[in-house]
Amino acid sequence: MKRLLLLLLLTLFLGGCAKKADEGPAERTVLVYVAAANDLYPYARTNLSDMIDGYGKTNPKKNRLIVYYDTGDGVPRLLQVDASGAHPLQEYPGANSTDPDQLHKVVSQVLQDFPAKSYGLILWSHATGWIPKGFPLAVKNQWSLTAFPATRTFGNQYFEGQRYEIEIPDLTNALPTGAFDFILIDACLMGSVEVAYALREKTDYLIAYPTEVIADGMPYREITATLFSDAPTQDYCRQIAQKFYEHYDAQSGVYRSASVALVKTAGLEALARSVREVVKDNPEVASLPLASIQHYDSYSRPFMYDLDDFIGQLATPAQYQTFRQALDNTVLYQAHTDTFFSLPLERCCGLSVYIPSQPYADYLPYYQDTPWYRACYL
Repeated sequence: MKRLLLLLLLTLFLGGCAKKADEGPAERTVLVYVAAANDLYPYARTNLSDMIDGYGKTNPKKNRLIVYYDTGDGVPRLLQVDASGAHPLQEYPGANSTDPDQLHKVVSQVLQDFPAKSYGLILWSHATGWIPKGFPLAVKNQWSLTAFPATRTFGNQYFEGQRYEIEIPDLTNALPTGAFDFILIDACLMGSVEVAYALREKTDYLIAYPTEVIADGMPYREITATLFSDAPTQDYCRQIAQKFYEHYDAQSGVYRSASVALVKTAGLEALARSVREVVKDNPEVASLPLASIQHYDSYSRPFMYDLDDFIGQLATPAQYQTFRQALDNTVLYQAHTDTFFSLPLERCCGLSVYIPSQPYADYLPYYQDTPWYRACYL
């Protein structure tokens, strides 16, 4: 796996903070929002080191890589990455990086201070999909941490001794509409149709993982230059997803565990309509045998099921044909290893979905307030 470089980053961060001279509009500005005041902080350091290495292959006159960096061992900082290192721009004393207002503040500041023809956003942290705050504390993960590598399970971190998370509605509200060509969520379980649908007006393309992701996350040394490719957005986003998959597919043992999907958000409305034709007022949804459906998560009580496998068990042939066409127009690329740790990945379309089945209906009141539920069931 990726080696930990650049302990000298610590010395870089001791420098003063000042905005670099205005270099004029860039072709692309990418903001990486790192909320790592948690057990992921060593991986954040490694990933930042890899971004610096990878940025050396880009054209610095055309591109800007900005990193909001919070590892909990100092004041959150805004950094500008180039081939020589990560240069401090600003500090945020007392900031809680999982406060939606802080996310909104940083995003707005970067869009204003680093104008570009196109923008990308990477959200880096723990995550649990659409699940509300506190859920991971209620259900035990079935994978032993001693038997498997650590994973990232956005915005689950500690601030002043308290645990905080950003819920998806707050995340959505914190981001400007139509600003980003792509959003890459480098965190567990965010490749859900509920998350994608909530973000459909925020980005043209979404790259996310329906399963968990090993804590090393994206291979930034390999993909950073691709973030600034001159290719069409769809093409370079596909390349990023492919490089992620190929990186983990080349590993051995339990480290050969990964899934990823590229979603074109313009297709999500048609996808929701096709799902609605199958599930609305369908009594079979509540009584489906969930054990027969592919799931993606590691909880002792699964909540993340494969969207295609779910619809395939309910739809008529005509309904399924319509659904499948909409799905293919939405999920432009997906790939997965044969297993994620000990979980077989056999029937996977790249998007997970919650099934409001009667035995597991305790989260239904929250789920009914999601945009996806309203689009498909009401």
